[in-house]
Amino acid sequence: DNEPLIDICNRLKHIYNIEFFIAPEVADKTFHMTLKGESINEVLHLLQLSAPVICTSDYIDSSDSSSVRQKIYIKPRKVCERIQNNSNTTFNNLETHIF
Repeated sequence: DNEPLIDICNRLKHIYNIEFFIAPEVADKTFHMTLKGESINEVLHLLQLSAPVICTSDYIDSSDSSSVRQKIYIKPRKVCERIQNNSNTTFNNLETHIF
């Protein structure tokens, strides 16, 4: 069944031990995903192929140096294209963060 992207990412964060930051414009978009051992990079690539989104990643350094977590940003493709054209634009206040 189709699920909102925010729910899919909530499941993925437990599987891959990563955090997601999702733009509100895409958080409620619904998708159907069946995973069979794909890496997180493969999952994100498939998401970008099937939806008008851009996925980027970064890393979170915690106080415990042995624990570094990946964080994934998912934004609408058209918004991301505007970011490339206007480097002064920031979208930190538009994100939905899944802890």
